[in-house]
Amino acid sequence: MQEFCMFKQWLTTLLLLTLLSTNSLATAFAQPANVRSSGDCNEDDFEVEEYENQVVVKLVDPNDTATIDAIVLALNVQLVDTVLASRGIYLLEVAMGDDAEDLNDQIMAQWPTQLVYAEANYQGDIPEANPSIAWAWGGEDPAPIGTQYANTMLNLSAAQQLSQGAGVTVAIIDTGIQTDHPFFSTTQVLTGYDFIDDDFTPDDTPDGADSDGDGIPNEAVGHGTHVAGIVHTVAPKAKLMPLRVLDGDGGGNLFVIAEAIVYAAENGADVISLSLGSVFESDVLEEAVDVAVEEYGVVIVAAAGNSNTTQPHYPAAFGNKVLAVTSIDQNSVKASAASYGCWVDIAAPGESIFSSFPTDGYAWWSGTSMATPFIAGQAALLKSRQLSGTARGNDDIVQVIVNTADPIDAQNVITYTGMLGAGLPNMVTALNTIEQVPTQVGMGVSGVDSAEITHTITLLTTTLLAVTILLRKRQR
Repeated sequence: MQEFCMFKQWLTTLLLLTLLSTNSLATAFAQPANVRSSGDCNEDDFEVEEYENQVVVKLVDPNDTATIDAIVLALNVQLVDTVLASRGIYLLEVAMGDDAEDLNDQIMAQWPTQLVYAEANYQGDIPEANPSIAWAWGGEDPAPIGTQYANTMLNLSAAQQLSQGAGVTVAIIDTGIQTDHPFFSTTQVLTGYDFIDDDFTPDDTPDGADSDGDGIPNEAVGHGTHVAGIVHTVAPKAKLMPLRVLDGDGGGNLFVIAEAIVYAAENGADVISLSLGSVFESDVLEEAVDVAVEEYGVVIVAAAGNSNTTQPHYPAAFGNKVLAVTSIDQNSVKASAASYGCWVDIAAPGESIFSSFPTDGYAWWSGTSMATPFIAGQAALLKSRQLSGTARGNDDIVQVIVNTADPIDAQNVITYTGMLGAGLPNMVTALNTIEQVPTQVGMGVSGVDSAEITHTITLLTTTLLAVTILLRKRQR
């Protein structure tokens, strides 16, 4: 009888299987997403922030530059920015004395079939850029970072046994980063971009800006570095992409923030951390979010704001496209200033957080801006773990974070029931839902002389997945 190895003759078979999940690990994905209520959320109503003397327009046909030329000529406006022109989005400067909101209504009335929308370019800023939520200098010793309460609450040491964020890029859209800070010496800080100065040095340095006109300039310097340090604390091997969209006082505008979101997605960001926003529900900002999430699969995490109201804060409140993060203290109680509401997805430590700060130092700071990068870091851990496991889309990562969180309603007064999202993230449980797939599967058969061998392979997945199996004869 002829001797055989593991398989008879020259068998080479290619099987394409589409499998439905039968694994208990699918539980986190099978549960419905944290869908926000479409009913009355009892949201507080406030006037939106001031806007720039600019109008953002979007063409129905991105190639219809003739309409832009006609608007510029007829209404005495100036074309300012065409960075998003490939998507039909343009920024126009309004003539001195004209009102941007009045002009956008006029533009839509005059060119209704050529335009998708026209809106004033509203201001966007960070919630902590005021003296009532000030940072406190903590010296040049990073040791308190490793022992602070947030690490214990989130069980970071155990989570980092499963993932440290390797292979993942997190974009920090903020005031910039001190890229040469000693705390970042063990990771790669990418070149990034400065949308304020239009250069490739997005440094987090004083520029004399007093955007809010309170007579105190540079109130937000260090904000981006502090946020980046929190991401690095959670995901120490993730790359950081600094994108500066806010001046030293924490001021910016929604068009530039939208530009940065698209830039981050197009340049390889896997996660975007946004500790900023506006109460204005901007079309251009939502479109940028759509591009990043739907075209590039980016996970976007954004701060809920520090108004201690249910007023939605954007981009955090853009439905299930963005993870909206509020802030809690070491007892899982809502931080006094933190915004809340049915549009919030998750809560994270945000009170007295110790992190990196320019120049070469460290500081304590509080707010939803500090809670947000903890979740951005968690998304990086999950994204990294999936690189060696089963691929997940943006929706899967978001659902894992939300559906594995531990409820905190019991720790809070009844006013906040259902208003703090799913609760406190459980990073270890979340990571354990991303199963690791071995690169090789042994059949457990050797030294067999037989005409035929039968071996059963059972494949378990947590989503619809195409699996290719190649069976090849090995010659002895």
